[in-house]
Amino acid sequence: MSYLDPKTLTLIGIPGLEHVQFWIGFSFFVVCLVALLGNTVLLIIIPAERSLHQPMYIFLAVLAATDVGLCVAIAPKMLAIFWFGPSPWPLMLA
Repeated sequence: MSYLDPKTLTLIGIPGLEHVQFWIGFSFFVVCLVALLGNTVLLIIIPAERSLHQPMYIFLAVLAATDVGLCVAIAPKMLAIFWFGPSPWPLMLA
């Protein structure tokens, strides 16, 4: 019988692939950079172009803003784990 302690979560990377984690992190960095660039372009174009002031494009802008926010919040921690190793302190959930 195993015991799971749901109050702590430790991010350690990908087990078994420690020797290539720098390159895995680099690919995540490139994907995140492309996503940030594309969503930022959308967030600049939609308010600037009058013909795009329709509900569908406003919803697209909200999705782009959400994607930018999540990428800015999650990517630095993920890249720090891949490039510099796991943090010695666990992430507390409670």
